[in-house]
Amino acid sequence: MGAWLEAEGIVPDLVVCSTSARTRQTWQEAKKAFDPVPEAIFEDMIYDASPDMLLEIVRSADGDVQTLMIVGHNPGMESLTGMLAESAEPEVAERFERKFPTAAIAVLDFEDTPWAAIEEKQAWLFAFETPKHLGLKDE
Repeated sequence: MGAWLEAEGIVPDLVVCSTSARTRQTWQEAKKAFDPVPEAIFEDMIYDASPDMLLEIVRSADGDVQTLMIVGHNPGMESLTGMLAESAEPEVAERFERKFPTAAIAVLDFEDTPWAAIEEKQAWLFAFETPKHLGLKDE
């Protein structure tokens, strides 16, 4: 999944990762695709976080961060994506609505909105990729 991000030119400036073993392992694999490896911080609050708590983490990103990546858990990540996404191409929306499996990637575009000013239903769901859609594994 990291290779897909890199191939699409979606390279995070900052990664905020849950402290769980599974998310740390996910980040360890994904970061292999990036050179240089983006800065990562590990945050206990992501584990079992509500979408509102995840939104606060997004809003707290430094203004110098252009692309933020959160490595977290469901149902919070799926709920956050649904909370923030106002629109998407039909194929992207259909895949998102079908299933948000392990290792799925939702790419949200907020145009030029500062992180601190992000509100609900403000983003374009630019992409939604899953390992199955990329032919990497069954779901």
